[in-house]
Amino acid sequence: MPSAQGSTGGARRKVGALIEAWLILDFFGDARRSGEPSSSLTSTIFTQSFLALVFAALTFDDQISATAYVAANLSLSTLLLGVGLGTDPGERERRLADAFLVATSPNRRTLLPIARAAHASIQTTLVGVGMALPPAILTGFVQGSPLATLAYLALAVLLAGCAAGAFDLLVRAVDRAGGPIRAALVAGTTKAAVLGVGLLAFATSLPHLDESLAEIPYGTAIGIAWPPYWAARVLTTLAPGPGLALLGLALALVGLHLVLGEAPEDRPSRPRSRPRRGLLDRLQDALCGDDAPLRGTAAWTAAMLFRSPGFRARVLPLFGIPFAMALLALRADQGRNGVALLGVTLQLPAIYLPFLVAFLPHADHAGAAWLFETAPRHGRRLAREAALLALSVRLLLPFHAAAILLLVAAGFPFGPAVALPTFGFATGVGVAALSLRHLEHTPFTQRHDDPPALEFGGLLAIGLVLAALGIGASVVTATPLGALSCVAPALLAATHLRSAPRRLRTAEAST
Repeated sequence: MPSAQGSTGGARRKVGALIEAWLILDFFGDARRSGEPSSSLTSTIFTQSFLALVFAALTFDDQISATAYVAANLSLSTLLLGVGLGTDPGERERRLADAFLVATSPNRRTLLPIARAAHASIQTTLVGVGMALPPAILTGFVQGSPLATLAYLALAVLLAGCAAGAFDLLVRAVDRAGGPIRAALVAGTTKAAVLGVGLLAFATSLPHLDESLAEIPYGTAIGIAWPPYWAARVLTTLAPGPGLALLGLALALVGLHLVLGEAPEDRPSRPRSRPRRGLLDRLQDALCGDDAPLRGTAAWTAAMLFRSPGFRARVLPLFGIPFAMALLALRADQGRNGVALLGVTLQLPAIYLPFLVAFLPHADHAGAAWLFETAPRHGRRLAREAALLALSVRLLLPFHAAAILLLVAAGFPFGPAVALPTFGFATGVGVAALSLRHLEHTPFTQRHDDPPALEFGGLLAIGLVLAALGIGASVVTATPLGALSCVAPALLAATHLRSAPRRLRTAEAST
């Protein structure tokens, strides 16, 4: 009979093997698939560290108290790391592989949870220290002690772990209640909301860093309830109360994770009733006309825009930033500067469209292309027209329609409130049509297809041109004739969308 010490040593080696395999996937998983000698996670850490360095340098001021400085920098790392660590598009596939590997081996039931907890701790520490190092060094300089640098790093890792744990707890609860599809939808939506609200909070709170907590636009109660503020108090004033509150929060999250447990990976999916066809479904079908392949490909693309975990996690959250910018425009005065900011804000979806198109071919599961490859009609032209209809109807139209309602409700002048979002929809359709000229595959069918190379210079030029168009539109909408001139491009965009079946028939007849 093996000794208890030998059994413990074997379990320790198994846990170590699992952690080593997961860390290799974290750092070199994408590089192994693409064959490139690089580490995607290392590049992410360096990028976040540079961002933290810039933010720490910009907020470094003698007029700002140490508590406010530490709280602002810890807020940035907590939001970015918490959202980033809590949304891994490939996490479910890895859990399925782990369940198959470990469940068929003679291991203890506690092996996998212990290994996952240790791996999460190591990963959070590596990423957290990488991002928190620049502000930690500056904090040690301000406090005049190297221990302050170490304390800052420890608090940044603890806060990032709490944020990622809270995010994962929410997604896991939705997974157990409604299944993995709804959980993935909640994950992408929550990430977009956090990015948008975080941008709005930073933009409105940073001008008040040199003032007291009571001067923050969102009130003293929200500031006191914010965990990075607790950590800043612990670091700068050694207050025991915030430290106990932070420790209690971490223990509460751990306890909730243990109580909730993990959703079974092999549970059968719930039967779903036939979904109701909404207004957007009928509009998309009307634009497709009687072209059945176009209608089917457009319906597939439209559904996967929201159901693909990888696409939602990587790309769709970017739309939280235009939402936050729109709220900032509403907070600004409604004079020339406020309308100009609004004009630029409503061009942001069009600026992001090249990124969306770049990731459109990526599938979450291998072999998704066989359905289209065996169809009588398929090809790049069909895929491009279907993707254009799906992006226009499912993303651009709802965003700009909501912008019109929001601006009218906020009391913006009726002309700019209608003309600027309508003009933004028109430019978005134009940018989508140009970007889709590089689409080579049916959306969401290529498992390991690398995204097309995005030239930074070209993207910057597109962004500057669209920003200039937005400012120009905000100027001309001051008159009724100018507002009508901004609405006219939307009619051309609608005509272009409506002629998609005719363009396909013409292209097929010519070939």
